[in-house]
Amino acid sequence: MKLLKTTIILLFSFQFLTAQTVLSLEEAIKITLENNYSIQIVKKSAEISSNNISPGNAGMFPKVDLNGNNSSSNNDSKLKLATGLEIDKPGNISNSLAGRIELDWTLFDGFGMFISYDITRN
Repeated sequence: MKLLKTTIILLFSFQFLTAQTVLSLEEAIKITLENNYSIQIVKKSAEISSNNISPGNAGMFPKVDLNGNNSSSNNDSKLKLATGLEIDKPGNISNSLAGRIELDWTLFDGFGMFISYDITRN
């Protein structure tokens, strides 16, 4: 009886086993190209560069730079003079604030900006 049960279980378990599918050369190449990370990176880079085509990226528009700087210091001073007088000044605070705006625009560069725009557009 035990042998019969084992035989029935084995017969039914073999029914669910299937062999691997055979790939043709074209299918194998297609799967390889779809899963190749280097090719995916190149495709994404080409897509990004096609999205970056604009007159601004070709240098036709002005460039504006804005810079700012804030500096602060807090110092304690202790002085002992030759006369014997001691001066103690805690909390000497110094602040410095600076800003700069810069506008840069090339008016004519020998049609280089137009050539650069045409190259990236094509």
